[in-house]
Amino acid sequence: MSTETKNKSPMDAQHEKIWKALAKYGIYTEEQLNEAIKNMKPLNIGCMVSPVRVRNEVS
Repeated sequence: MSTETKNKSPMDAQHEKIWKALAKYGIYTEEQLNEAIKNMKPLNIGCMVSPVRVRNEVS
């Protein structure tokens, strides 16, 4: 293991993984990332933030 790898913080390693994943989508710069985010379709997160409905079933 190189000295550079030993001295790399967990955050640096995490950033490296994120940029590697973004590269799979052709995103190599912050500008490209910002543009991709602007062009995203809206994401419906209602199922994750809405209260759970409780059914009262009578037998």
